[in-house]
Amino acid sequence: MTKDTNITVQLPTEISYWGSDCRESDVDRILINLETMIAKEFSDSPYNISFERTATPSGSGIHGDCEAACDDVRLFIEENWTAAL
Repeated sequence: MTKDTNITVQLPTEISYWGSDCRESDVDRILINLETMIAKEFSDSPYNISFERTATPSGSGIHGDCEAACDDVRLFIEENWTAAL
């Protein structure tokens, strides 16, 4: 399958984003978990997903060629992000 829809997922690295009890090592683990979950969920899709770790994601943090594809990824994250904690 050709991966012809490019999507960038910005993942927040700011510790306070993840909660008051979070440590820097927790953030690394959470982001690795999220990246793995997203990559696995969309492995059979036409989406070419890249990850950008940033202290300040812009907008929703999901950017790409196709709004519907970005919405798919955004919805997955909204519904499943707590599993990465």
